[in-house]
Formats: sequence, structure tokens, C-alpha cells
Amino acid sequence: MRFHHLTIASIGRLTLFDDENTRRYILHRVRAAIGRQLLLFSLVDDHLHLVIRGSRDDVGRMAQRVSLILRLLTRQPLQPSHIVPVGQRRHLERLVPYLLTQAPHHELPDHPALFEGSCFLDLVGARVLDLGSHWTPSTRGEALLRRGSMSLGGRPASGLKQEASLGGPTIFKELPRLRRSDLFAIVDIPRAPVTPDVSIFRELGLERLEAIAASSLAYGGVRERQPRVARRWRELLVYMARAVGFRVALISDALELSKRSVIRYSQSPNPCLQRGYDAVLQRLSIELEVERSNVRGE
Repeated sequence: MRFHHLTIASIGRLTLFDDENTRRYILHRVRAAIGRQLLLFSLVDDHLHLVIRGSRDDVGRMAQRVSLILRLLTRQPLQPSHIVPVGQRRHLERLVPYLLTQAPHHELPDHPALFEGSCFLDLVGARVLDLGSHWTPSTRGEALLRRGSMSLGGRPASGLKQEASLGGPTIFKELPRLRRSDLFAIVDIPRAPVTPDVSIFRELGLERLEAIAASSLAYGGVRERQPRVARRWRELLVYMARAVGFRVALISDALELSKRSVIRYSQSPNPCLQRGYDAVLQRLSIELEVERSNVRGE
């Protein structure tokens, strides 16, 4: 079989993720353990679902790696891994809404569009895992960056090549009739929300920009545990905050960075930032749409 559905649960349904930061950290570890073969996922409080490309033996070895990660990081006993072959396209089609609606299915308080254990955020471009490994700057791309002409907030600058956020076997390749609008409909958003301009953060404030940037990179807030993600988060946040117009001193105090570092980050953007920048705005658009939906429902 080309794909398998892997389920790993704790014994007695004990909680695996004490808080959102732990879930984010484990998500990065699981993503790294499986690599480019991960197609869909959902990390619920006491179990996780992974749809993986590979043979039964390959997926069995991946299950062992993921189980080891969970045991080491959660200190919880686990049930034996459950692996089911995904034999037909129809089966794969059914797994998309099943995994994207795990939050309401298990009566979690999170809106399914904002549930950070779901791959919905990655599939619609509202989160980027392993930022930095998805962009290959060409000579022209690097030249554009040196001249300060990288286009942030719209399409990637010429010379930067983009890959799918989940790696090789994206769900859109396997299910060519699946549309982005279908994913939004599954999580109770009638249509894809309009992406706002970055200037909206002048009204929303730096604190909200910090929170959304952390969510968009799945940064758990502990620099020592995620040093590379922490650096990308700081670089992205500084560049966006300066684009909005926040003062250097304010950014320096908020991030506990020197003013010199803030200026350096804002003047020399990393070529990895484009997808992170877009992810922040996409995440914000979803949050605003959910807020409007809640107001209409009151």
C-alpha cells in the first residue's frame, strides 16, 4: 500500500500534551522523525493520527520512532501502534475531514480551523514547519535580498522556489479534485478569508503579532529547546514589526534583543521569511473570520 493511517494513543487515555507549547514542540519532533512522507496529521490530547506514505514495514519503523519521542517527552505509557492501510482514493478522501475535525469530534474547545494539533493550518498556508528547509535561494534571489527588494506579503520574490509545506506527497497531488475552499468548508468557514494587509497590526498591537508568529512557526516559547525555530521566529517578528512601523526600542524590549540586533534583522531579511510572513497573515485572516463568526452566532 502507498499510504497507511497510523494511530498512537496513551494507555488509559492519559493526556499527552500538557499545554499548547508542548504540542508545538512534539509536532516539530514528529515531523522531523517522519520527514517528507507525512501527508496528514492530527495531534489530539491523548492520541495522534498520522497518514504516511510508505510500505507497512517503513511505517512500522516510523511508528517506533514516534512512540519513542512521545514516551521520552510526555512520560506516558502508550498503547501498541495501530496501522491501517489506505487502499483506495476514497479512503484517503474520507480521512481528510476525519482528521480536520478531530477537535469537535472529541469535544475540544478549539475551533477546528484554529486547532493547532490539526494539519489544516499547514494545508492552507497558515503554518510553516521547519522554516528554512523549504526555500532555496538562487543567485538572483540572494541578489534581490541584498538590494532590499524582496517582496514580503505577496508572491515570493523572483528567484525563490517554494515547496509544499508538508513536503513531498501533498494531499493536493494525491487528491487533485480537492480544493483549498473544500478544506475551509470542512472546518466551518464558508469561504477562504481575505488576507489582510500587514498594517492591521498597528491596531492589533505587537503582542498579537508575537503570538500569531509563534503559532505560525509552531514555536513553543522555549529558546533552548527549539533554537533554530526561535531564531526564525525572532527574525520574522522583527521584520514584520518594522514593516508595520513599530519602534526599534519597543521591539527590543519585547523580544529581549539588543537594538543593534533588531536593526540587523530588519535590514538583512533571511530568504526563508517569505512563507513565514504569508503564514502569519493567513493565520490572522482565519482568526478574524472565526471572531466574526462568533459575533454573528451570539
